[in-house]
Amino acid sequence: MRQLDGNFQCINCGARLDISIAEHPQVTIHAAAGRPNVRVLIRNGTEIHRCELGSPVCPPIETTPAAPTASDDGYHPVVVHQASGAIAAQLNISPAEGLQIIRIRARASDTSTIYIAGAIMRGEIRFD
Repeated sequence: MRQLDGNFQCINCGARLDISIAEHPQVTIHAAAGRPNVRVLIRNGTEIHRCELGSPVCPPIETTPAAPTASDDGYHPVVVHQASGAIAAQLNISPAEGLQIIRIRARASDTSTIYIAGAIMRGEIRFD
């Protein structure tokens, strides 16, 4: 989940969730052989949301109209962390510093962190 415009949104499928900031829902992963893994949100013992992990619909964390979105690029937000690790290896810095570089580059380019991370993972942007 992430907070977006005062509401919460499922980071996996993009669904808006009816959850207040004071609530702390339980998140579980259901896995079964031969079936997709499912993420389930439970509030006060009641299931409030369920979605398949790795679903193709994944909204970007930050977007601008001119830049491709995460779903256009086919990347999940986890690619940002993969790219921060790649930068860390290239520059011999910590992954946290690599993440800051991605954020700075995204802001300077007026695009999303996911788009920059995808470009890094495709080898279009290098830091060595």
